[in-house]
Order: sequence, then C-alpha cells, then structure tokens
Amino acid sequence: PARLIVENIFFTDAFNQTISLSTVMGKNNFSVAYWSDTVAVWKNLDALPRVFIAHAAQVLNDDAAFARLRESGFHPERVVILADGTPLNNDDENLQDQIRITRAENTRVEIALTTERAGYVVLADAWYPGWIATVDGIATPIYRADVFFRAVPVEQGAHTIVFEYQPMSFRVGTLISAISLIAASVLTLGMRRKKIVRETG
Repeated sequence: PARLIVENIFFTDAFNQTISLSTVMGKNNFSVAYWSDTVAVWKNLDALPRVFIAHAAQVLNDDAAFARLRESGFHPERVVILADGTPLNNDDENLQDQIRITRAENTRVEIALTTERAGYVVLADAWYPGWIATVDGIATPIYRADVFFRAVPVEQGAHTIVFEYQPMSFRVGTLISAISLIAASVLTLGMRRKKIVRETG
C-alpha cells in the first residue's frame, strides 16, 4: 500500500495558524477518530474534560490571552485566563477535588463539586450572552474563560453549580406575563367586591 507522507498535509488551528500534520504526529496523545481518502480526524486523548476546576486565574485581554495559551509551559488545567474577574493564585498540589456534570441539556447544565480550595469552575462550552449561573442557588457572574469558555468562582467546600440559558427576551416575557397575571387577579377581585356590595345593598 502507498505510504502517507504527512509532511505535505496541513491544517489550520484555532489561532488561524497553518500547521503541518508532521508536527502533530508524536505530540500529545492522539488517536485516529476517522480516516478516509480525503479526510483525517484525530482525537486528542489528553484534552481536558468538559468541566474542571482551576485554582489559579489570570486576567488578560484577548490578545494577551491568546499569547499565554500558546506558551509551551502553560498548563490550562491549573490556570484559567479570564477576560475580567479576580486573579487567583492558590496551590493545587495534592488536592482531591471531585467534580462532575450531573445534568446536561441544551439550556441547562448542573455540576456537583467538592473542592478543598477556592477556584474557578470552568465549563468548556461557548461563552454566550443570555446564560446565567448560580452556586448553591445564589446568582453568580459568569466570566469569559480562556477566550471562548465560561467560568464561575467557587469557595472551598461542596457546591452545586447551575448554568441556565435565559435570554433577555425570555425574562422580559416572563415579567410581562407576571404583571398581566397580577393585573387580571386585581381586576377579578375588584369585580367580585362590586358584585358583593350590590347584592348586599
């Protein structure tokens, strides 16, 4: 069979940089997920999970964040890059954190976490306006993390984190419905009172 010459195969990464497949072979822990005469898909077995906790955080603008993420010595599993928020520098040595997704739907993700130190829970889903988050039922800000993803701050202990999609149009509609319901209830109550007064008069 013909031998594949990987030096002449290129692809473009997330930073719009052209990379030869030969530079990927032998790096990290890749396996072939799909192969055809025209397409090759590789799976990075060392990729981070969909949700994890980072105990250190840096606040950088997008240009600086891209540069930091591309550094060979950068460890995204330990340090999260935030667009805004509070920097953090906690040691994560010998920590026995436990984190898992307990519910995953298109508009809602629930996470159970037990951590020995404060950090940022990073959800590797696209950051997008309209998402809200709670930690143990209390509203918390969502920070844009590693340029594309979402992160929320958590303290030491056991927590339940919920991400839910509630765009402004949904919240406005809910408010209008609530006001309409209250107005209808008041109107109905007023009509009943008038009827009672007439009957007793």
